[in-house]
Amino acid sequence: MGASQSTSSSSTTTTTHEGKFDVFISFRGEDTRDNIKSHLYQALSHHHIETFVDDKLVRGDEISPALLKAIEESKISVVVFSKDYASSKWCLRELAEIMKYQRLNMQVVIPVFYHVNPSDVRKQSGTFKDSFAKHNKQVSKQEVQSWRDALTEAANLSGWDTSATKPEATLVEEIVKDVIKKLNAISPLSCDLNGLVGIDSRIKKVKLMLGIGELDFRIVGIWGMGGIGKTTLADAVFGQVCTEFEGCCFIGNVREESEKCGGLARLQEEFLSKLLGGENMKFRTPNVPEFVRRRLKSMKVLVVLDDMTKLKQLEVLAGGIEEFGPGSRVVITSRDKQLLSNCGCGSRDIYEVEALNNQNALQLFCKHAFNQDHSPEELLEFAEKVVEYAKGNPLVLKELGSSFYQKTTRECESAVHKFKRIPIPEIRNLLRVSYDGLGPEEKEIFLDIAFFLKGMDRNYVTKILDDCYSSARFGISVLVDKSLITISKTNEIEMDDLLQEMGWDIVCEESSSFPGKRSRLNNHEDVRNILNRNTGTDTIKGIVLDMSETKDIALNSEAFEKLYNLKFLKFYYQTQCSGHSMSASKVHVPHSLNYLPDELRSLHWHGYPLKTLPTEFSLEYLVELNLPYSNLEQLWEEVKDAPCLKLLTLSHSQNLTSLPDLSHLPCLEVMNLEDCRSLSEIPISIQHLHHLNFLCLKGCESLRSIPSSICSLTSLFHLDLSNCSKLDKLPENLRDLVCLKYLFLNHCGLKEIPEDIGCLSSLELLELCGNKFDSLPTSIEQLSELRRLLLNNCSMLQSLTLPSGLQSLEAMNCKQLQLLPDTSELSGVITKRFIKEYERAFPVSICLPGSVIPDWFNHQKIGSSIMIPLPTDTILVNFKSKEENSPKSVKDVQIVCG
Repeated sequence: MGASQSTSSSSTTTTTHEGKFDVFISFRGEDTRDNIKSHLYQALSHHHIETFVDDKLVRGDEISPALLKAIEESKISVVVFSKDYASSKWCLRELAEIMKYQRLNMQVVIPVFYHVNPSDVRKQSGTFKDSFAKHNKQVSKQEVQSWRDALTEAANLSGWDTSATKPEATLVEEIVKDVIKKLNAISPLSCDLNGLVGIDSRIKKVKLMLGIGELDFRIVGIWGMGGIGKTTLADAVFGQVCTEFEGCCFIGNVREESEKCGGLARLQEEFLSKLLGGENMKFRTPNVPEFVRRRLKSMKVLVVLDDMTKLKQLEVLAGGIEEFGPGSRVVITSRDKQLLSNCGCGSRDIYEVEALNNQNALQLFCKHAFNQDHSPEELLEFAEKVVEYAKGNPLVLKELGSSFYQKTTRECESAVHKFKRIPIPEIRNLLRVSYDGLGPEEKEIFLDIAFFLKGMDRNYVTKILDDCYSSARFGISVLVDKSLITISKTNEIEMDDLLQEMGWDIVCEESSSFPGKRSRLNNHEDVRNILNRNTGTDTIKGIVLDMSETKDIALNSEAFEKLYNLKFLKFYYQTQCSGHSMSASKVHVPHSLNYLPDELRSLHWHGYPLKTLPTEFSLEYLVELNLPYSNLEQLWEEVKDAPCLKLLTLSHSQNLTSLPDLSHLPCLEVMNLEDCRSLSEIPISIQHLHHLNFLCLKGCESLRSIPSSICSLTSLFHLDLSNCSKLDKLPENLRDLVCLKYLFLNHCGLKEIPEDIGCLSSLELLELCGNKFDSLPTSIEQLSELRRLLLNNCSMLQSLTLPSGLQSLEAMNCKQLQLLPDTSELSGVITKRFIKEYERAFPVSICLPGSVIPDWFNHQKIGSSIMIPLPTDTILVNFKSKEENSPKSVKDVQIVCG
C-alpha cells in the first residue's frame, strides 16, 4: 500500500464469517477517545461501515461477554496502540482475544501506531516496559506472556504509523481506504456456496491451477459455453483466495460493459481504482501513467476479467500481463479458447467447465422448481425430461426451474413441449452471443453442422465442407474454441441440443412465413410441402428429411430445378418406421428425374428409386454420393468425371450390376458396396484409385474373382471381402498392399491362403472364419503387427501357425484342429491374449488337444485338467457360456486336455 508500514507485510489468509460488524476498534480511551478514535469512527460511519466501539461498556479488569461477542462478530479489528495502551489490562485482554481470531484466520487485524514507536510495541520497551513491570506483580506469568505474544504478533503486521503519515486527517483517510479495500476482498466470502451445486470440486481444480503462494506470474483461463457456470466459478474462487493478495479486482461482464457508454476507458478507471485502494484513476489518455505502472509492478495482485471476447480488453484494462508484480494471478473467463491462448494461457492453464452430471443437474433444477433438493414423486419423470433437455447447463436449469415454480403437474407437462419449440429468451440471448461473434464463413459452417452434420465423424465433416469453404478445418476449430461444438473421444462432432435449436431458429428468422426462402430446411412438413408443390427457391442451400417422420412424397421430374444452389440433399431414416421397410424410400419419383443441382456437395438418398442418376447431373463438385438400398442398376450411362468425389456408398443396392470407369473418380477415398448381390465384377480401372483407403465388398455374392489390379491400391488400409461366397481364391501380389491393416475374408469358401499374405507388414487384424483351408501358411509368422486373428468355424483346419505378437486368437468350432505350436510362446495366448474387459464373472473352460497338461504351463498338476485362479477383475473374452452368447469376466479358468 502507498503508506508507511511498521514492518514488512506478512500475508494473511482470512476465512471471515458473516459478522455483525465490519470493524471493531480497540483503543485506550484516555489516550485516543477525543482524537484519532473519534475521527476514525466518524470516517468509517460516513462510508456506511458498521463499526463497534466500546464507549458504552463499563470497563474493568475483566472483559464483558458483550465485548467478547463483538470481537467474535467483527470482520476487521483496528487496534490503536497509544502510549498507555499496555497499562490497561482490559486493552491487553481485548488484544489477546483479537489475535486469537487472527491466528484462526477468522479476522483481519490492522495495527495503528499512534505517537508510539512500533518497536516499543513489538519488544515491550519504553512505556510498554513500565506497564509490564506492574503487570508482572499482579497477573500470572502465563497471562502476561500471552499479552506479550499478542503485542509482538500485532506489531509485526502491516499497519499505519503517525510518524510516517501526516497530518492526522490524512492518516485517518488512508486507514479508511485500507479498511474498504480489505472489506472488498473479504465480502465475496460471504456468498452462499451452499446454493451452488457441484461447484466444490471445480473450485479445488482451479485453485490448484492458480498455485497460490508461488512467486511466478500466472494467468488462468476458465472456458466453456454460455450459461455453463464460468462466472459463478470465478467468483467463488476469487472469494476464497483474494486475501492472499495486496490488491484484487473482479471486473464482471467485460464484453457487455465495454460496449456501454464510456466503454473500456470507464472500465479501466474502475479496474485501477479497485487495485489501488479506491484512488481516483481518471486520466486524459488511455495510457496508464508510468508512476501507476511502477506501483502495479511492485504489487502482488489478483485480477478476474469475466466474459472477455477480445484481446484488446486485456491490453487496455491491464496494460498487458507484464504490469503486475511477482506472485500475481489473472483469471479470465471466456467462451473463446483461442482468445485465452492469445492472452497467454498455456494448454494446462485453461480449465474447461463441463456440464453438470445428471444427479447435480436434477438437484439444481429442483432447487429452483420445487424449492428443495429433490423432485416430488409425481413430477420426477417431468423433472428428468427437463434435465435431459438442459444437458447439464446450469443457467438453463435455473431458468427452466424458475419458470416452473409453483406450477401444477398438468401445467408442467404442457410447458415441456412449449420450451422445446420456443426457448426462454434469456437462454436464447445468452447462447446467441457466441454465434454473433463468428465470422461469416464460421457462421455458415455452424449452421451446416446444426442442420446436417451433427454427430458425424470430424474427418468426414471436413471432407464434405472443404469444397464449400476456404478452410473447413480451421472453421471447425474456431467453433470448438468458442464452445459451440465439441469433439468426442471417438472424433465425432457434437453440438448441444440448445445450440442446435438456436441454429434452427436463426435460419427460421431468414423468412418466418415462407420456408422456401430459407437457406436450410429440416422440418418434415416444410420439406414435404416445398417438394410436393415445387415451391423451392435458389435461396435453399440444404434439405434434410428424416423419412421416419413424414408421409410419402411424390416428386415430379422438375422437383429440383429451382434449387440450383442446393449443396446438401439428405433423405434418410433416423429410426425404423412401423410397418415400413427400411430399404424403401418415402420419396418417390413416379416417372423420371430430369435434374439434380450441379452445386451438390453431398447427395444422401436412402432408397433412391431410379435405375440410374439423371443424365444431365454434373458431378463436378460432388464430394459424397450415399445411395444405400437404392434401385440403381448402374450409376450413370455415359462416362462422367467426378473430380471431387471422396465417398461412395451404394450398400444394399441389390440391383446394381456394374460400376462405371473408376479412373474418372481420382479422389475417391471410401467405397462401400456391401450386399450388392448382383454386382458380378470389379473393373480393372480400380487401380487408378490411388487415394482409396476403405473398400467394402462384403456380401457381394456374385463376385467370382477380384482383379489383381486391386493390389495397386497402396493407400488401402481396410478391405472386406467377407461373404463373397463364390470367391475361391485371392488376387495375386497381396504383398503390394503395404498399408493394409484390416483384412476380412470370412465365409469366402477359400481352400488356401496365399503364402504372400505374410508380406502384409502393416496387418493388425485378420478374419478368416468359415473357410475351407486346412492350415495357415508358415509366412503368417512374419506378420509382426498382427494383434488379432479369427478362425472360428474353419471346419477343415488341422494345425495353427501363429505370429509372436498376437494378442487375441479365436478358433471356436474348429473340429479338426489337432496341433498347436508346442512352444512357450503359446502360454501368452492362453494367459494374456484372450484377456480384455467385460462385466460379470463366471468360471470358464478352455479345451486343448492332447491328454496331458503341456509342460510349458506355469501351473502343473497330475492328470488332464487343472483349475487356475485368476487375479481379481481378470477378464476373458470370446468364450461363451451355455446360457448367454455374451463374453463375461472370469474368476477361474479350467484347462482341459483331451
